[in-house]
Amino acid sequence: MSKVFKIVGVVAGVVGAIALTAGTLGAGSAATAALLTKIGTIASIASAAATVGARMTAKPPPARGTVNETTIGANQPMPYLIGETYSGGAMVHEAGYGATLKKVKNPYYFRAVTYSFCGPLAALLGIYADFEQISFSGNAATGFYSGFLYADTQLGATPESNALAPQWAGCPNWGADHKLSGHGAIGFSMLFDKEGERFASGQPQLGTVWRGVLCYDPRLDSTRPGGSGAQRIDDETTWGWNRNPACHAATYAYGRYQNGIKVFGVDLGDAAIDLAGTIAWANLCDANGWHVDGTIYEPGDKWANLKEICQAGGGEPVLAGGLLKWRWQKPHVSLRTITGDDLARPDMEVPSNHTWKQRRNTIIPLWRSSANKWDYVQTDPVTKAEWVGEDGEEKAFEQQYRLVQDKDQAAQLGAYQIAEERGPGTITLVLKPEFMIYDPGDGLTIDIPEAGMEMLPVIVTSRSVAPDTGEVTIAFMTREPGVDAWALGQTGTAPPPSPTVSAQERDEAAGNNQNPLGYTSTLIASSYPVGFAEDPITAIDAGSDCTVTVPDHSRVYPDKTVAVTGGDITGLEYGTLILIYYDDPDRAGGAVTFGVTTDLEAARVSSTHPDRHYVGAVTTPTLGGGPVDGDGGAPPGGGPIP
Repeated sequence: MSKVFKIVGVVAGVVGAIALTAGTLGAGSAATAALLTKIGTIASIASAAATVGARMTAKPPPARGTVNETTIGANQPMPYLIGETYSGGAMVHEAGYGATLKKVKNPYYFRAVTYSFCGPLAALLGIYADFEQISFSGNAATGFYSGFLYADTQLGATPESNALAPQWAGCPNWGADHKLSGHGAIGFSMLFDKEGERFASGQPQLGTVWRGVLCYDPRLDSTRPGGSGAQRIDDETTWGWNRNPACHAATYAYGRYQNGIKVFGVDLGDAAIDLAGTIAWANLCDANGWHVDGTIYEPGDKWANLKEICQAGGGEPVLAGGLLKWRWQKPHVSLRTITGDDLARPDMEVPSNHTWKQRRNTIIPLWRSSANKWDYVQTDPVTKAEWVGEDGEEKAFEQQYRLVQDKDQAAQLGAYQIAEERGPGTITLVLKPEFMIYDPGDGLTIDIPEAGMEMLPVIVTSRSVAPDTGEVTIAFMTREPGVDAWALGQTGTAPPPSPTVSAQERDEAAGNNQNPLGYTSTLIASSYPVGFAEDPITAIDAGSDCTVTVPDHSRVYPDKTVAVTGGDITGLEYGTLILIYYDDPDRAGGAVTFGVTTDLEAARVSSTHPDRHYVGAVTTPTLGGGPVDGDGGAPPGGGPIP
């Protein structure tokens, strides 16, 4: 079992394995120190932020793989499912078990899969096999998997009242104490299909679509300026579900708690998070139709997780003034013009334009597409003809937006990113104390002609204050006029939907390949009985009806010969041609159950009767008549034995 899980009983509620230094956030430098202490996993980033002119988010979040397949193994990280998305989950238990059924050992299979910690999740929207949705009635699959697949589901209450229940009793190492409290999870039960129609190609790739974790929205908190509603940041039972990147970023930064213990996220107090900025950013995300959808994991890089959430909303986290703040893409209005008189020191860092080698002019956004088996796909390249003209050729690169599932959103985010890259770089000025009121994301204008900056629109990217002098070191980025209208006007193009083969089609194809009319049926069709020449089938008048006796004999298949025990068939009509058969799917012989018919097609192997063995024919005597001998059938089941 994964070390992700802390076992209570055997597998009780799950708690995080991440320990962060605790502390209470104060104000000023004390708050900054507490903030840097709490963000243990991002200490190097915070250190960089304290360096004059450094930009903490110089690199976008790294590209990562998909979460489509179920992961298996010890020490798995905990998933945290945000928004509305597909996940293969993380398997925490599996077993085959059960008494032999229809000559199948361990016919039952059970697996427990967790899809997200920090439940309860909002809703389970669907269960999929090979990316085709399966219909259920209660916990039982209908349609192709009816009678063979079951799913016991939970949203992840804390605590859960019951463990996930296998469909059939007796699953080893799983019982009432194996509760996955706090986890959105499913217990799948499967029955091995002896006929080879279900699971003939193996178990399908099972996956799910959920509405994931709840989050805090300060706009719905009446104790916050501008808020209205019952949500409270320190009471998760008041939170709601949404897909807003700003709300999820603030929630992850605050941290997730169960039974008073931090189990996920960064673990900042609300005093250390710019919730007023969160509200403004959340409103812009809603206005743009930008969502965050996907799964992040811990243990892992918390800073990278936070950046990925922010990236979906066109934002990034920054540290300023003892707070975790946000810089996000938005139309900027200049709040003030900076002149030479505002400089606290004459030294300035004013970069020239990027070299030709450094410049890129085309971005190819990658986004996660539900129509393409939830893989990351490209949308159309985003560029400007003048950029390509300036550089003399197209210089393209891919950028993955891991928590984005909309083509237009990916194109718009890509447009903002490439527009920022075309700027000359970071401008750094040391300004007088009055400039400490400006935060990352604020728009200003620099008018210092002697430095080559004449009424230059800029955006604050980072700010630090010298505690001894109050001097403010601010880093700025430039932006071309009209970027917002251009970026928000971008629309993406989705590739054609990926072709899918349903689990039913795949199983049927595999079954036919294993068994073209079934391999077993082919062997049966080529078999015949031996021994009736010396000891024939006989029919006698039993007084009120007839009895047919089938003697012991052998059955010859192309690959083996088995002994078949004879028997009597009673209650038959007089003067009737009787065709004798039995069904033996395992071709094991021995004691079989003989049947009779007058229809030759019903007596022989067929798609309707794939296990049918034709034995022979005999005509019963008339009333008062003597015994009658019959004969056996040769392949394909008719005619006398030579």
